Amino acid sequence: MSKLKTLITLFRGCLIPPFPILRFHLKLRNQRRKLQNISLNNIDILFFFPFYQVGGGERVNADILKVLPEFRKAIVFTDISKNDTFLSEFKNNSDIIFDINDFSLIKEEFNIRLLDEIQVHKKRLKFILGTNSYHFYQLLPRLFPLAKCYDLVHAFYKPDLGPEDFSLPYVEMLSKRILVNKKVQSDFKEFYKLHGVDDAMNDRFVVIYNCIDTSSTFITRPHSKDIKVTFIGRGCEEKRIHIVGKVASKTKESQKSIEFSFVGGDVEKYIFNIDRSNCNIIGELPAKEVNNHLKCVDILLITSYREGFPMVIMEAMINGVIVISTNVGGISEHIVHGENGFLVNSGSEDQIVEDMSKLIIQLNGDANLRYKISQNAHYYAKQNFTFERFKNEYRSLLLNE
Repeated sequence: MSKLKTLITLFRGCLIPPFPILRFHLKLRNQRRKLQNISLNNIDILFFFPFYQVGGGERVNADILKVLPEFRKAIVFTDISKNDTFLSEFKNNSDIIFDINDFSLIKEEFNIRLLDEIQVHKKRLKFILGTNSYHFYQLLPRLFPLAKCYDLVHAFYKPDLGPEDFSLPYVEMLSKRILVNKKVQSDFKEFYKLHGVDDAMNDRFVVIYNCIDTSSTFITRPHSKDIKVTFIGRGCEEKRIHIVGKVASKTKESQKSIEFSFVGGDVEKYIFNIDRSNCNIIGELPAKEVNNHLKCVDILLITSYREGFPMVIMEAMINGVIVISTNVGGISEHIVHGENGFLVNSGSEDQIVEDMSKLIIQLNGDANLRYKISQNAHYYAKQNFTFERFKNEYRSLLLNE
């Protein structure tokens, strides 16, 4: 019996070490096989997008594809997505998709193959557009001699590290830079000046506001009820979701029947334990269910320390939801305090909590004010966030129409 155990031990010792090596070589072989199938034959436009997961930026990227239905489009996804929320929409509105994670062992080989294909088909290729992709910026020195290159920046990330930093060495290689609001443009101009970028580069900025489905009609909410407040967004530091939790606790000290709900992935991680009993955690919802949720609430809270202009604000406004937001990014370009929403300028978190709670209590006690702000928000969105306007502006820039 002891001899048998010895033989089994030796046998295992011989077989186990080669398995990881074998798996590596099989993976490498499969990736190199896939590499041979990469082709940009008959492709008119090439996009570099970071993700296909849930997110406002991904929503915008999918909308851009719809602006150009008559062209054959290829997409390179450059980062790891947490979920596949928008993947089917990207597939339905493009012709070829490459996920760089399928070539994780041979990324430079993938780059070389892709560049070779661009070289071969450059006469057909109208332009290349990248958005929030570090990989795209790294490739720019090799891309821009082959095709006209644009980028789209959804937000200025300062004080965090973001596209403005990654792209700085490559700004002269971009024919135009598409920005989602004027605040991002002014931030970029200041950033360029700080880093000694030629003033002529400021002429390459183009502001194009995002769009949503504006077909919905105005919903009149019941006057005699306690209002419902919501947060919608992904769980991350810049959203400062814990402040929403503190607003819930502060408000419920005097208005216990007001409901606070939280929609989004990982939101519960950012709510302090002391505030959780005052928070209804719904979690992540599909896009259609988010829209249905917005039809059932009265107020959307935004407590971020940085933003571009969140898609969820646009979606809230078209549904007549009153936005109460910190005054950051390009939000004040669309939200006029006391007319179609409310802005909080306070610096400290405690003051933000105090100001937002007071506004919620005021709105809860004034049905006429709620109706006025709700109606104004809806009609502002209906006039300013249309796909038709978005489509015309993108086609004018990208196709010189």
